Order: sequence, then structure tokens, then C-alpha cells
Amino acid sequence: MVNKKISLMLAAIMTAASILSACSAPIKNVTESSNITITSSSADDAGKVLEEKLPDLDREVILGTAETATSYGVDLSNFESDGFIIKTNGDDVLIFGKTEEGLAIGTNRFVNQYNAGEVSDVAYHEGYRIEKLEVFGVDISEYVIECPAEGGASVAATEFQRLVNEATGAELPTVVGDSGAEHVIELRITDDHALHDDGYRYFDENGTLVIEGAARQGCITGVYRFFQNECGWEELIAGESELLESDYINIPAGISKTETPAFDHFYAVGGEWDPFTRDQAKYYSTGVIGHACHGLQTYNFFELPDMPSQPCYTDDEMYEICLENVEKFVAARYGNPNFRAVDVAMPDSNDFCLCEVCMEMFLENEKAHSAAVVYFANRLSEDMNEKYPGLIYQIFAYNDTNKPPKTILPNEYVHITYCFDIICGNHPLDGTGCSGEDNLWGRNNIDFAEWFEGWCDITENIYVWFYSLDTNFHDYTVIQTIYKDFTYLYEKGVTGVMYQCPSYGLGMKRIHRTLAHSLNWDIDMTEEEYYALYERLMEKEYGPGWECIAEYETIMKEAQDVVGCFVGWGWSYPVQMNNNYYDTFYYAERFDYITELFDRAIYMAETPGEIRRCELLMISALYKGCYSEYFTAYENGDDARIGVLSERFDRAMALMKKNGFNLNNSLGRYYTVDGKLCEFHYSSIEDAAWLDWYIKWDILCPDHRRQEPEKYVGAERKPMPYF
Repeated sequence: MVNKKISLMLAAIMTAASILSACSAPIKNVTESSNITITSSSADDAGKVLEEKLPDLDREVILGTAETATSYGVDLSNFESDGFIIKTNGDDVLIFGKTEEGLAIGTNRFVNQYNAGEVSDVAYHEGYRIEKLEVFGVDISEYVIECPAEGGASVAATEFQRLVNEATGAELPTVVGDSGAEHVIELRITDDHALHDDGYRYFDENGTLVIEGAARQGCITGVYRFFQNECGWEELIAGESELLESDYINIPAGISKTETPAFDHFYAVGGEWDPFTRDQAKYYSTGVIGHACHGLQTYNFFELPDMPSQPCYTDDEMYEICLENVEKFVAARYGNPNFRAVDVAMPDSNDFCLCEVCMEMFLENEKAHSAAVVYFANRLSEDMNEKYPGLIYQIFAYNDTNKPPKTILPNEYVHITYCFDIICGNHPLDGTGCSGEDNLWGRNNIDFAEWFEGWCDITENIYVWFYSLDTNFHDYTVIQTIYKDFTYLYEKGVTGVMYQCPSYGLGMKRIHRTLAHSLNWDIDMTEEEYYALYERLMEKEYGPGWECIAEYETIMKEAQDVVGCFVGWGWSYPVQMNNNYYDTFYYAERFDYITELFDRAIYMAETPGEIRRCELLMISALYKGCYSEYFTAYENGDDARIGVLSERFDRAMALMKKNGFNLNNSLGRYYTVDGKLCEFHYSSIEDAAWLDWYIKWDILCPDHRRQEPEKYVGAERKPMPYF
């Protein structure tokens, strides 16, 4: 885990005011510089960046793109669109990019080299990423892809063909059935239950490379994992994929590898708002049988309007209505190989029936409402399986049914989706880290873990749904718990996981989800390997200055630990103004340093994606710092500090606009990819402070808070209530 103090590194480049600040000071025309030569107008921006970042540059630098490169003896015809060259000749340096994007990346790379005192020649993304690829000692171009006419193998064949072409330039023919070719890559679909729904194997079969996968999507998974495992193509299934450059790769004869995901069902909720993402997830879930999700409410099997409360699970008349509707539902789908489960999970309510029969079950099972729910599910599944055998019926352990029953146990057809719902977001699911003094509405992870393990004792059919929701500006980190959570669930024999961790653009959820996906395919990785993967993902996400972001992540975790337990749901109310996730005093003490960390990271970032993601995270970092400090500075009458905070708030809002968020008038609004609306006041820090941040339990007129703030100085401020 990176935890370096890098203040000296932060100061090594230049003063932040002249190069890194968000001010709009005019930049000197690069053409006036005696040592920067721009060969075309397409290099103007790169020239400005170079002069801004290196005002004391002590060598001659020539900048250009493909349109002028040949005049300087540079051939960029074989480079990718983001490719570039850095060529040194004594103290002179040539930097040419295939496009303006390539030149921008090359210029930023040169700046980092120059500051490190080691300027060297670079050819970035020249030619194909793999110069020579052989399979069993035979060049890949000699192979033919074979696949069956039906099933997902044809899609996998197309992907294999595309990836080979992108990596090497070879164009492999695809043949349905037997091609009669000497060198074959064969894609197969198998019904081998050992591979479950999405597992695969690839192996050498008498000189043929076979990639064999389970029927759902195992074959295409096998293709992606083959290129990731054997060719260095990182994060092909989930994450920001990148093929590392290689001179020569040979797939050895006799190769054999088999993988199944750790969980038959896995779904990490996405929703990333980021056009720079190329392929954040090839697919979002594994397994045919998913998690439960309020099926009784969704399909209205009980014919109750809006399902305002729980139905009576022991009433015979109501049961018959439900049974009839479930049978109609099943009859319309039965026989489809992908229809294996019926969602009959409870409505989203904790208003349970209090009739005599339900209460008797409740009391006999040590006050577990789940007893009546399991009784209902057992009865329904047994009746339905007489006519429609083989299906499973899914129920929740959620919202007052978390506690397992003692005497009424689920049968083999009933699968439980256990929801770690109002849990602590700062500590692992197993309860370690939470104490008896910390509680969230009277419970914490110790309680949830006890109930969960109780369910594990009475059934093997457990799915888990848990939350790490986005909190808009007030993001928090779960890097330190992801590994522990997923290995814990795997050790407990969980069948499926629904990991709800969407992102609206400002936090680190992309990395959280990629780590979760990676663990699903490599649950045996050690904790050291996990943190090595985390550091690699951070570098890919944020560029050469990633250690600054890792330092910020460490500060976030420390600020969270001062608070202790907090609800890990996150909430999507306007601006999400409560500060339950971190200690504001701890954060405020480090706010200047945090700002320097982001200045450094943005300065060192090379690609547009790296710059953008640093800026998106910086929005949150600046906003949290302003929120943490404003009222202290106000009550102390520290106008100078308020001025600093105001500049940082304005910078955060400018970065919002720059990166595409739609801010309207005095009330900012932005829509995420899933239609979620966030509203907040952005025109000034004063509006944000008095209209959004200053929350009291009683209802106050927002205009009074803004126009007469002196009335509220020294008054008790409490976080926004959850409801």
C-alpha cells in the first residue's frame, strides 16, 4: 500500500501558482520563445503547455504532428493515432505526434522526463503492440478459427479475430465447422457442469488450440482471459483495457488452463459517467440465476395495489391468489434454458403482518420475521415443483428479515438473497473493525455478520447483496475492505454476489469495481497481489502522478477511521451534504496538502483520460475541503482563508463545467448515465454553505440562512437526517 510523504516531490517542479492553478493568466505566445519551435498550427496547444510547464527550459525543442514530420526526417505512418516520438540529438529534442492527441501525450511525457533529469528517446505506440505472436511455434497468421454454427462460439470467434488483428495485424479467417486447415484455433461450447454458466478452459489438443466455454458466455470469457493471461492484455473483461507491448510471445505446446468465477452469479453495478472509458466492462454479470429483487412487488403476485406493506404470508386465501399468478408467470417461460428462477422476494417494507399465525411463527423463531417468509416460499416452491420441476424460488433476507429462522428452514428450492443493507461502509462485512459502541440505527456489521452466518448454517443457497453507493461530492474509499469482503463471502460458500457500487463521476468507483471483477476471476490472489493490482490500476487511472492520488486515498481512509462506523449506503439526496463519512477537522488540517497532491498529479498526467480522471476526483477533494473548513473560517472571522476557500470552490465548479456537467443558473444540476439528478448551488461558496451545507433539524428559510448568517453563528449544526 502506497503511503509516502512526497512534499519534497511536490515542490520540485515549480510554484503551483504559475503553472498549476486554475487562474486564467495569459500565456506568452510560444512563437516568441527562443527555444521552442512550432512546425504547424496543430502544435500550438502543445507549445503552450510546454512553455507553461517548463518556463525555464534550457534546450531547443521542435514540436509537430504528422503533417510536418517528414520535413524533419520523422516517419509516423506506422504509429497509432495517439502515438508519438521523442528524439534527442545532443541538447536538441524532436517531439512529433501522429495527431494532436499524440503530440499532447508526447509533450507531457517529455516534461516528466525533463523534470526527472533523464530525457531519452521514445517511440510510443509504433507498429503493432505484439511484434510476433506464435501459437505452438507457428506464427498466428497461419491459423484458421473454427467454431460451431450455433451458440455463443461465433461471437467469441469474432472477438478472437478482432483482438488478434488489433494486436498483430494478422487477419484470421473464420470457418463454421471443419476447415481442414493444418493450424486451427477451435472454439467450442460445452455443457460440462464443472464450468457452471461462465467458466472456460483452453488447452492444446494434438496441435489445435481449443477454447471451450460454458453455454452462457464461457467461450467469450475464455477468449478474453486467454489474451489477458497469455498475451498481457490487461483488464479485458472489466476495467480500462490495455495491451502491453511485446516483441515476441509464444503460446507453448501443452498449455492447459481452466477457470470458473468465484461466484456463479456476480454483478457489480456500473453506471460510470465518463466518455473516456473505452470498455469499463465487457459484460456486467456472470451466471444465469441472478439475485432476488422485490419480485412480489414487481410482478404483484398477491394483487395488492402498490404493495404498501408486507402481505400475510400465512393466509390461505391470499396464498391461492399468489400461487395462481406465479403459475401463469412460470407457464409463459418454462422450458427456456435461461429461465431457472422465480423472484418472489418481499416488498421494500418492514411493515409485517401481525396476525396470530404470523406472530406465532415470529415468536417461535426467536423474533425472526423471516420465519413466515420462508414458510411461504417453501410451500410455494413445493406446490410449483410438482408441475414445473427444477425451478428455484428466491426470497430476501432483508429489512427485518435479516435474522434467520430457527425452526422453519428453507428447502432445496428456496434461495436466499441476503442483504447487508444498513451496514457500516468503513469496515469489513465480517464485523471486524466495528465495536459495540458504534451502531447504525442500533446495529452494525457485527450483527449483520452474525445473522448472515446463521443463514449459511441452514442453507447452501445464499446470494449476497451489499452496498458501496456513490455519495456524489463526499466520496469515501473501500479499497481496504474489498479484498476482505469478497474473500470472506467466498469462504462462506456464497453462490452469488450483487455488489452495488455505481458512480456518478466524481469518486474512485471505477477502481473499486475493477478490483471486485478481478477477485471474481482470481479469488485466490494474496493480499499482497491485491494491493499490487490496486497500485497498477491507480497508475493506469491517474498516470505518472498516481502516487499522489494514492496518498490522498490514504488520507481519506484516515479521516474515515477517525469517524469510525458510518452507513455505507450513500444517499442521492441533493448534494449529499452530511459529513458522516469522514472527520472534517482531520480533513481540513490536510486540505492544503491535498490540493498540492492533486496539482502535482494533474501536472504529471500525460493522456487526456488521466488528466480528466484526476480532475474529476479533484472536484470532490476540493469540495470536501471547502465544506470542512468554511464555517470554522467564518466563525473565526478569517476573511483571508475564506478567500482561499472561495477560489478552490470556484475551481471545483470550473472543473465540473470543463468536464461536461450541466450546471444551470444558480442551481446546478447534472444528469448521470442512469438518469439520476443531482442538484446543488454552485455560483459561490456562500450560496453552497448557507443553502446546502448549513442544515438544522427544524425547517429554516434558506434565504434567511444566506442573508442573515450571523443569527446562526455558534448554533449547533447537525448532519442532514437520512429521512
